[in-house]
Amino acid sequence: MEKLIIIFLILIIFISCEPKKDKPVLEGSWKGELRLGDSVIPLVFNISRNDQDELTGTMDSPDQKVFGIPLDQITVENKSIKLNLSSINASFSGSFNSEGQLDGTWEQNGKSLPMILNKLDGPIDYSKPQDPKEPYPYNSIDISFENTDAGITLAGTLTYPEGNGPFPALVLVTGSGPQDRDEKILGHRPFLVLSDYLTRLGIAVLRFDDRGIGESEGDFTTATTMDFTLDAQAAVEYLVSQEYTAVGNMGILGHSEGGYIAPMVADMNEEIDFIILMAGPGIIGSEVILTQTKAIMQAQGVSEEVIEQAININKNVYSIINKEEDLELVSDQIMDIFLSAGMSEDAAKSQLPGLLTPWFLYFISYNPAPVLERTTIPVLAINGTLDLQVLYRENLGAIEEALIKAGNTNFTIKEFQGLNHLFQKAETGLMEEYGKIEVTIEPEVLEYIGDWIQNIN
Repeated sequence: MEKLIIIFLILIIFISCEPKKDKPVLEGSWKGELRLGDSVIPLVFNISRNDQDELTGTMDSPDQKVFGIPLDQITVENKSIKLNLSSINASFSGSFNSEGQLDGTWEQNGKSLPMILNKLDGPIDYSKPQDPKEPYPYNSIDISFENTDAGITLAGTLTYPEGNGPFPALVLVTGSGPQDRDEKILGHRPFLVLSDYLTRLGIAVLRFDDRGIGESEGDFTTATTMDFTLDAQAAVEYLVSQEYTAVGNMGILGHSEGGYIAPMVADMNEEIDFIILMAGPGIIGSEVILTQTKAIMQAQGVSEEVIEQAININKNVYSIINKEEDLELVSDQIMDIFLSAGMSEDAAKSQLPGLLTPWFLYFISYNPAPVLERTTIPVLAINGTLDLQVLYRENLGAIEEALIKAGNTNFTIKEFQGLNHLFQKAETGLMEEYGKIEVTIEPEVLEYIGDWIQNIN
């Protein structure tokens, strides 16, 4: 009996001395490959924890020049995980294997592919030549502010010069789609580059994550342009409250859809003293999309017959949306249009959700003219001649016409030859070029904006 007890004690000691296996850590960067026939598409998942100790992250597709797709839901149960990306209707589900890999399945639009994720030693450096490097010769702090009407907290970064000020101040407003504070797109971070340049000139700049993106609260998927306008209004109120910002020298800059938002904020806020529109629309939303569609298809070499058919289909769809309030009836009528045009039922159904979102329903009917026709503060409106998303002739012309009607005597309209929607030197202006171009914003554009702000009368 005594011998058995000794053996039992030895076993306990032996077991307790066995090395414990580390619990798998999800935080970090993970790389996997999707294999489609002979093609291989690398994907990189970047996962971290926020201040509330919640897992958050993004996904990059480097070969496709797509970066920062938000992981809107990360689920962990024992050794199993699920990463959800609703913006592209995709997810990855897997579990840790004995090698510390995440072995699982990529699912997108009803199709599944096996994929194994391997943990990287650190994040991949996608930086572009114009990305600023720390230490900065100015103050850069992470901040948060409240949109009390929406009941959400928005997060951003405020950069301001050394010294006591007061300094000229500017709020940056992103374009359409889920955007973080740097307006990250295809490897570029335009708002990071812009804020760095302007702050070095002595201007305080606030940029912030869209609601529901990055560290900002709220639901991006249910928001409209008006909701984003109220978020930007909250950003202005925060910046106005800072002691080092100059009263009488406060501006708002909007890029793309932000060009709709900036005048709307200025229209409701007397604290705004000037507006900058970078590739901002000056025409009704439906016309923005129609002209965009035509220009992109022409640049892609699509025949005029096919382009005309696509434009007519879109016009009919927008007409139904603008006339009919019953969304179920709208859905049925749009389906009839698609099926009559020869589209398969599955393809038609896949198009419907995007056409019936709150954002799209608001956007296509929004006309910026009434607000611009009330705008009498200084305005700078710029665009590139190779912008295929917001065409320069149609939109700069409409902005100028509206400002003249407003009796505005202090505005500047400027077109930049050969620049695209991101203000890069381009060949075609198509989006596929954005990530291939190393320059984020042409220096002449940065200089023009900086000079204009410093010389506002």
